[in-house]
Amino acid sequence: MTQYGARHLLIKFSGSRNPVSRRTNQSTADVTAEAASAELQTYVDKINAEGATEEVRQPASQPVSQSGLG
Repeated sequence: MTQYGARHLLIKFSGSRNPVSRRTNQSTADVTAEAASAELQTYVDKINAEGATEEVRQPASQPVSQSGLG
């Protein structure tokens, strides 16, 4: 199985060029930039708290379906 490391994390929000998740086909039009930024910050904090290694980054790179975001 090939493994890939995440180098960036993205969360769609109402200001996205296409605010519809390609993965879930759900609209993200109700997700504010502030809410998306806050969610990203939780991932950043977790990665930094756990050592910012590839082992920590990899799970954060997996698709997340929280609140229909994707």
